[in-house]
Amino acid sequence: MTSLSPFARDLGVTQGRIRPAHWVPRLGEYVFCLGSDAPGRVDTFGPDDFVSLSQSDLLAADLVFVRPFVGLRPGTLALPPGTEWRFQALIDGTAVVDIALDRERDLSDLYFPASHLAGGSIPIEFVLKVVGPPATRLELELPAVYIDDLAFDTTTVGPVVVNRLPAPGENRVPASSSIQLDLCDTTASGINVAATSIWVNGVLAMVGGAFEPGWDGGGSSVASRDAGRTQRVTIDPTTSFDSDVSVSVHVVSETNDGRGLDVTYAFVIGDTAAPVVVGATSPEESLVHVEFSEPVVQVDAGAAGDALNPANWLVVVVEGPPMAHPYREGAATWVEVVAVRSVSAWVVEVQTDIPLTAGATYRVVANNVEDVSGNPVSVPNNSAVFLAFEDAKEGRNFRLIDRVGPVNVRRDTTGDLHKFLWCLQEPLNLLLRRVDRWVDILDPDIAAEPFLDAMLYELGNPFTFPLAVDDKRRLIRILVAIYKAKGTADGIVDAIRFFLGLEVTITYPCYRGLRLGRARIGSTLILGGSLRDFLSYDVVAPFVLTDEQRARIVEIAEYMQAAPEHLRLVVEPPPPPPVLNHLVLGRSRLGSTWQLH
Repeated sequence: MTSLSPFARDLGVTQGRIRPAHWVPRLGEYVFCLGSDAPGRVDTFGPDDFVSLSQSDLLAADLVFVRPFVGLRPGTLALPPGTEWRFQALIDGTAVVDIALDRERDLSDLYFPASHLAGGSIPIEFVLKVVGPPATRLELELPAVYIDDLAFDTTTVGPVVVNRLPAPGENRVPASSSIQLDLCDTTASGINVAATSIWVNGVLAMVGGAFEPGWDGGGSSVASRDAGRTQRVTIDPTTSFDSDVSVSVHVVSETNDGRGLDVTYAFVIGDTAAPVVVGATSPEESLVHVEFSEPVVQVDAGAAGDALNPANWLVVVVEGPPMAHPYREGAATWVEVVAVRSVSAWVVEVQTDIPLTAGATYRVVANNVEDVSGNPVSVPNNSAVFLAFEDAKEGRNFRLIDRVGPVNVRRDTTGDLHKFLWCLQEPLNLLLRRVDRWVDILDPDIAAEPFLDAMLYELGNPFTFPLAVDDKRRLIRILVAIYKAKGTADGIVDAIRFFLGLEVTITYPCYRGLRLGRARIGSTLILGGSLRDFLSYDVVAPFVLTDEQRARIVEIAEYMQAAPEHLRLVVEPPPPPPVLNHLVLGRSRLGSTWQLH
């Protein structure tokens, strides 16, 4: 590797020892980055190109384990077929871990066994390398390997389970993953494989070194390591795990000198199941609520797989038998989706360009919508049938067919009269619905926002800052009470609580009454002075405010205060004292991890 290689062109910035922008260090602010901390960095690589970080001056005199903490972040671009980035962690030339960078993960269960190297040095190495077709150079995006910290274990005694992949508590594990673990004895006795049993989700997977059916895939093996002190067990299931389930691993073993081991841990399989449309309802004449079986992507209305993208939706008429009205077949208005908004993580609201035909049967269809794990919805689980919204007033009979002579209805053998009347009936129903709803504009609990603004205008709303729709509804209900409390300290406190949800107090720091025997001129009593000072007050906030909160408090207080009073200050708590960065001998570096103070 030369200084101008893709692995070293940005040393100290996005490579080497850096403050990472795309990883949170476990300890301190710095990590050592192999690859590139900046996503999207593309360069040309050949098979077996690599970068490594090594150290050989660690002494194993008292060490049992060296624990590296490593983070992996793959690139954002797809790799060519047959090509992958791999990460290796080695001690004394033996790979403790050798895995593909196929997902972002935190390798928190890595242990380098060092007790068998007692009295010598411990050479450790971390490698990021390309594996691909021979004699082929490709443009690839650099991933990132973050070497976060090294911990030194000098106290563990006896058999332990380490180097578990997937690690305990790991999430979003691929369903096709194998299970790898090391049974390690810190003494020279070693692990008794014949006395070892492993259960996966309560099912016996391995006993005495033999793998049970269903767990005996081509990768299943038991291998001796570290001069016989460690047995690496790999369980390769013949079928994939179910989607989004917790997998428990129970290990029972003992050493050759009879010391027992009983450990249970678990990890979680990632979501591989496609979302399902479980139902749809029509709460309004132009709206459809669609519920999914799990949370779906709702971030960018222009993204291909986003549930908020109108291009991913269809609302189609279901033709067929007679519907709600007896004198029409399933004829209904065809509509287009013009907008989609989020109702919850599972539910979206689809809006159509024109009202749906009341009582008609429609089918809503979702295409390309993905769940939060990237699984797209698929046929036939991407649609649901629903009845369009209908809210005819009880007891109303406004059907045009009932206003046509019975003889004309009987003579309509072709059905043309029924169809013509229905063409008139649908817009008539829409008009009647508008008439029924016009009084809604008088109710602040259900009126549309423009009518809320009109209500506040007519009430003389004195507050100029913007309000959400729900806050406008609340203010309409309480604005008269606010007027009545104007000119009192309690009114100021209540109004601030209403608008900001803050509990403030009002103080009059310049008002000091004369108390016989106790008042002292120049101290607790000031002769003369300004009447404005005596009538000035402070608003005391419970915590440090934002600029917007502070501006709103000033506006509210200055409106609610009594005519002769004056707002002096908005008092906030002082900021907390700075946390001192103490000097740690042997680790702190002036200007880097420690500042002179």
